[in-house]
Amino acid sequence: MRRALLLSLTAFSLAACASSPGPVYGPASSYSNGTGYSDYRIENDRWRVRYTGANGQDEDDVERLALRRAGEIALTNGYEWFTVVHRREDTEGDENERPVRVGGSLGQTFGSGGFHGSSVGIGISINPGAGKTQTEISLEIIAGRGEPRPDGAYDAARMANPAGPYAANTL
Repeated sequence: MRRALLLSLTAFSLAACASSPGPVYGPASSYSNGTGYSDYRIENDRWRVRYTGANGQDEDDVERLALRRAGEIALTNGYEWFTVVHRREDTEGDENERPVRVGGSLGQTFGSGGFHGSSVGIGISINPGAGKTQTEISLEIIAGRGEPRPDGAYDAARMANPAGPYAANTL
């Protein structure tokens, strides 16, 4: 009995410490737990690009990956640059939630005929996903080619290049 309890606690501890593999750049799917990009064309030169980061992934990395996808879309469709006309960020989760919680209680009862009793209760909650947030960046972009470029326009080739200065550290 004692050995089974020790093995169970060890397994729970290892599960709590296990981490998921790092984020991979690609389309969002059920296989990736929704992590990745999705996009759709609004008009000939306008798209909405979404990138959903992995749990705990840095918001700046998520934004860089959304911009990377925007650059790829612009290049694929024959454009040289793009501007972001609308940006939205959604974050889910509570970064202050603790992954391990311990609680306890003490109780005492008194009954008729001199009956009395005491009790002690201890509870442990393990949630390995606690304290992590998931960020989604949504960009609406307009792509163009030639000069003059609008102020704040991104170079599509530069943004689409994962080895460039705007690439996420996780790639």
